[in-house]
Amino acid sequence: MKAQLTVLWIAALAIAGSPTDSHALSTEVTGFEFAIREADGGAPYEIADPRIFLTIETYDIFSCWSIPVQTEVTSDAVRLDVSDPIPPPAGTGCIAVPIPATADKPLDLAPGEYQLRFNWRGMTDTYDLVVTDDYTELTAKSATFTSPHFNQMFGPHSLNAAYDVPGHSRWYRFPRDAFILTCGSVTGDEQFCEVFTERMQSLEISPIELASDGIWPFPTQPNGHYYDAPTRLYKYNSEAVWDAAKREVADYIEGVFSTCGRSVAVENWRNDFSYSWLIRDTGCDYPYSAAPSPPTTTTGRTAASSPSANPSNTPLYTDPSDDGDDSLVWVFAAIAVAALAVVVILAYARHHRADQSQK
Repeated sequence: MKAQLTVLWIAALAIAGSPTDSHALSTEVTGFEFAIREADGGAPYEIADPRIFLTIETYDIFSCWSIPVQTEVTSDAVRLDVSDPIPPPAGTGCIAVPIPATADKPLDLAPGEYQLRFNWRGMTDTYDLVVTDDYTELTAKSATFTSPHFNQMFGPHSLNAAYDVPGHSRWYRFPRDAFILTCGSVTGDEQFCEVFTERMQSLEISPIELASDGIWPFPTQPNGHYYDAPTRLYKYNSEAVWDAAKREVADYIEGVFSTCGRSVAVENWRNDFSYSWLIRDTGCDYPYSAAPSPPTTTTGRTAASSPSANPSNTPLYTDPSDDGDDSLVWVFAAIAVAALAVVVILAYARHHRADQSQK
């Protein structure tokens, strides 16, 4: 009996951490949050014009489940016919993480005013939808099972969005021919971002003020730094200027002796970007000291052609992947244990049923 309990205990632990093809923590759908917003129009890392999307998620947890939705758009109306969530197809290897069921569909919406009807289980919520070149906006007329707020999903993308206005949300669109600049560093190293911002402002760009009454399509605040510089948005007048902005990132990062605890990024309205952490490693030993190294002046160098900025040719970075091989071993070992446990518990269950049938 003790042996059987041990097997069951191991199997339970293994299954709890193993992938699953369908998983739902909720037994009932209580409502939906949704947005009609502009987002990247291509595949991940693909440069493409943004598009307006319908995004829906349940209030409740249905890990990896999807929401069937049919859409109909006319010149002055949008109709959404939504069904209850469905599990993923068998064999998808979905990991049971606690997330809502979701749906994401592009909508061809020209600027104008629309009456939106959200239909589910014979009920209908209605909204006024306004689409302009600058933003999309939803205002509830009659809403009982839906909300357009998205407090959790879009929190990092909002400045001071008016979430205190029930049933009302505004999502700003990507300003055309514009890019966002974010920068972060360790405490006391604010000059790292200040110097870079001054360099960028020498280009033919003009600042755009970020409105504070809605949600932006890109993050307005970088995360993960002891110091985060204010997010800045700039307009450029040609692709040559945008290319120069990306080169500035590479030149600046290659001219900094150590980038430990620092990062800088530019990303434009078409999902083209330059991230410092993709150009050069962090220069960090683990654990690293927060003491910064000052930036040095460089000209005319790129990430591909620049020599190392380390004058002594000593390693600036201890690769943490040296320990990664051990981590992979543990991952594969855990998968093997989980698979073995499933086989054992199924064999035990079959044997137990055979014993019961004999009795």
